[in-house]
Amino acid sequence: MCSLGIAAASVGALAAVTGGLAANAQAKYKAKIAERNASMEREAGQQEIVNGQEAALAHYRQVGQVKGDRPHQSRLRSP
Repeated sequence: MCSLGIAAASVGALAAVTGGLAANAQAKYKAKIAERNASMEREAGQQEIVNGQEAALAHYRQVGQVKGDRPHQSRLRSP
């Protein structure tokens, strides 16, 4: 009977070790996914900045073209 108890304890210990290894692997996987998500968020933020800068540049170019098409106030005044 004693060997049956030892065998049961061994199986229990093996299950605990296996469970611990699985939990460790799961934690590493989740950390890797979180790292990738953070990287993607950083890239998205940087792209938003670039898009905003390009939109502002396009806007000011358009404003410059509109201002360039209009005659200046000084030309409209009579001497």
